Amino acid sequence: MASYSLVFLSAKALDLANSYRMNPSLILASSFIVVILIGTFLLMLPKSTKEPIDLIDAFFISTSAVCVTGLSPIDISQIFTNFGLLVLSVLIQIGGLGLIAFTSVFAIFYAGSTSVYNQLLIRDMIYSKSMDALLPTLLYILGFTLSIETIGAFLIYVTVPSSLFTTLSDKLIFSAFHSMSAFCNAGFSNLKDGLSNEVLLKGNQFFYLVICALMFLGSIGFPILINLKDKLFWKIKKQLFPSTGEQTNFIRFDLNTKLVLITSSILVAAGTVLFLIFEYDGTLKDMSFFTKIVQSLFNAILPRTTGFASVNPADFQPSTILLVCLLMWIGGSSQSMAGGVKVNTVAVLFLNLKSIITGSDQTGAFHRAISEKAVLRAYAVAFIATVCVFVFSFILILLEPGQPIRSIIFEVMSALFTVGSSLGLTPVLSGESKFVLCIAMFLGRVGLLSILIGLLGHRGAKGCSFPNEHIIIN
Repeated sequence: MASYSLVFLSAKALDLANSYRMNPSLILASSFIVVILIGTFLLMLPKSTKEPIDLIDAFFISTSAVCVTGLSPIDISQIFTNFGLLVLSVLIQIGGLGLIAFTSVFAIFYAGSTSVYNQLLIRDMIYSKSMDALLPTLLYILGFTLSIETIGAFLIYVTVPSSLFTTLSDKLIFSAFHSMSAFCNAGFSNLKDGLSNEVLLKGNQFFYLVICALMFLGSIGFPILINLKDKLFWKIKKQLFPSTGEQTNFIRFDLNTKLVLITSSILVAAGTVLFLIFEYDGTLKDMSFFTKIVQSLFNAILPRTTGFASVNPADFQPSTILLVCLLMWIGGSSQSMAGGVKVNTVAVLFLNLKSIITGSDQTGAFHRAISEKAVLRAYAVAFIATVCVFVFSFILILLEPGQPIRSIIFEVMSALFTVGSSLGLTPVLSGESKFVLCIAMFLGRVGLLSILIGLLGHRGAKGCSFPNEHIIIN
């Protein structure tokens, strides 16, 4: 009955979008709000918690889960029952993949086909290159996600210390929950003290490497993963059948994939080295050299994607906190589970800066030009993100006058860029401040620029041009 209801409602949701010709960004934002409210209700049920929680805390956690952030004002491991963790897992999975993926698959199966407008809507949501590939792309996204999370859960199961658990079911729940939480870049943990648990830190460091791999895969985005899959399958086919049309069926890494992989690799490598240098005699003190390397890698990846913590961020050196803030601002890849302004944006900004310095007429890389529209959008995203940090920080400073400004700015960036790290401020915030952070998490996940375009994108003057005039810019 529940399955039929979900399928029926999914089809009706697309019919509603078709009737009113709603902008995809506004549909996505509205769907997130609905899921957040449903999640709040479910988390308030007595069956979900071991003890009652406040409405604002349930709303905060639901928002954090759907927006795959990871911030929490309460201890997840001590408050939620297995049913509550199941609800949390569903919210994270829906938020990570995007509600539209689930809705689209159910609606297509329910109706057998859908209108041209709905097909265009779904294509824009998942960035499919053609309408013919909609259903395969959607199924691939869902199937790939479940496959990666299953493999990740198995690897976590074999690397996590068994002494942490009293029963086999506890270990299985831990493995499945953390695999999903890492790949969806949510950063929630159902273990006391999270991933900073002393037994984990002193245990098999390959556990942290598995989490690193899951976080990284979740942060590079489905278009990149699909391109990688296509390239891998092409190489395998080429090896097995070397004489069957390998030129006409050639699969290449597109510019988006190259920029994301190269920029992400540079950020991970640089972040690992800098974290190791800054914290060698700080939070990494008394660890073996191999453990220091693994923990540096772990802490270089998670600020761009996930709110786990293996060491207490409140103990970081000032230089490390600045590094973490920069990585949070950058984030992961577009169309991924991660937040931030995105590595695609940063890559385009640097390439455009290079073209300005060298006097080139085009912004591009790898013998490919980047459209002017993409360059302008990159600047808009970076500008809006920076302004939002200032605005939300200003509001929280007014609401929490007794809290350190450093902690407030860190908390705002963590929420706005859906990271989930904290300097310990989240549990002591007032209800008003928590609600402000909920808005920040929501805008960070949905994208303020996308909402503005959805609301105001068709109000500009069209069909006319104005005289050019020079503006002095040094």
